[in-house]
Amino acid sequence: SESIQLKECRKILQNLKRLRDAPPFLVPVDPDALGIPTYFQVIKKPMDISTIEKKLSAYTKAQEFIDDVDLMFNNCYLFNGKDSPIGLMAQNLETSFRRQLVRLTAEVSFASTSP
Repeated sequence: SESIQLKECRKILQNLKRLRDAPPFLVPVDPDALGIPTYFQVIKKPMDISTIEKKLSAYTKAQEFIDDVDLMFNNCYLFNGKDSPIGLMAQNLETSFRRQLVRLTAEVSFASTSP
């Protein structure tokens, strides 16, 4: 069965998916469809919410999950700029993610200290 951490990570992803600014981050970037042929030259490790969902059961620590979500945002900032329209969407998601993360780490540290 899933650890408390993993359940929380799954819940965070579900919450992120519901946000108004989530759509560009739900599936892998398709450089052809989006007309951005240089994407894979700039972004070496693409990441998106559906890929993170598929990887959830493979993560052994919440930190691996956090790293992948951070990677998704940082890829966006690197390629588009933080103040671009999509960069601002990423910032909104990241703000929500950070808020939820505070709860996750609080619950998890509590869970791991109980016998």
